[in-house]
Amino acid sequence: MCSIATSTAILAPPPRARPLSSPLGVPTTTQLNHEEDDVVVVTKKRRTSSGSRWDPAAHKDTMVELRKQGVRDAVATAHQAFRCPICLDTYGDMVVECAECAHVFCDPCMRESLKRKDKCPLCRCNPMPLRRCKPIERLVAALPEACAFLDNGCFDVTLTRATAFRHSLSCGFARFTCPHCRNVFLRHDHDEAVCASELHACPLAALGCSFRGRTVDMDGHVKDRVHFDLARRVLKGGASEIVPTSDMAIALRALLDISTTAWKESDDHDDIDGDATDDDATERARLDFVHAMLASTIVPPPA
Repeated sequence: MCSIATSTAILAPPPRARPLSSPLGVPTTTQLNHEEDDVVVVTKKRRTSSGSRWDPAAHKDTMVELRKQGVRDAVATAHQAFRCPICLDTYGDMVVECAECAHVFCDPCMRESLKRKDKCPLCRCNPMPLRRCKPIERLVAALPEACAFLDNGCFDVTLTRATAFRHSLSCGFARFTCPHCRNVFLRHDHDEAVCASELHACPLAALGCSFRGRTVDMDGHVKDRVHFDLARRVLKGGASEIVPTSDMAIALRALLDISTTAWKESDDHDDIDGDATDDDATERARLDFVHAMLASTIVPPPA
């Protein structure tokens, strides 16, 4: 009997499918472990053709610049057929045509040319009388126009020459200087109406407080004892410029009576500025009084 030596071929396992969680755009290397029969997916960092590492931020900036250039190219292509033969720029708001050859020109360009030579720049004939070409004017007004703040990121593609100027007055990508903090922002990034540096009148200005400050400083200011003393001054008639209404006087006196005992103890004193003790109880009473005024409608808000 003849023994035939046979060799068993070791077949490699079939390739495993890419896991669904693996991003399609990122190259991966699959390592096979024959003992554990597991697949280890190693993600490589993406590199550019020059060998440098892929930078998503730089790629985004490049795409923005390409988009800006695309807008400029589209506008230039649309304007190409509406160039004045004299200034070589897009026709202005008023367009005139030569009476002889019917070529059209910007009105200021044509009149300036006639001052030097009374001939049409193209046909060399007498262009008079000049006539406005309103069909061309309407076509020019409907030409697409890029926003004046395209470089700041405005990609409004619905603008025309007739609407671009009005849009620029309210464009959110225009730069402006905030009148409160004096910093320069894009209009859509900063609302001057709610600027943290804007100065506001004290909410208790009706008592005679002339303080004006930022919103972040107002919480600390309203705790000042000056409001307690101003309220006493108003009730004693020491503030001639402030005449409280009867309701306001009754409510202020009630709040003072409820909030602190220092009021009754010093009621007979002539010192309108108040000499209440500065102990913790009195300070808490003053704060309670201020908070009560702010929470009520006794003191009208500043104008």
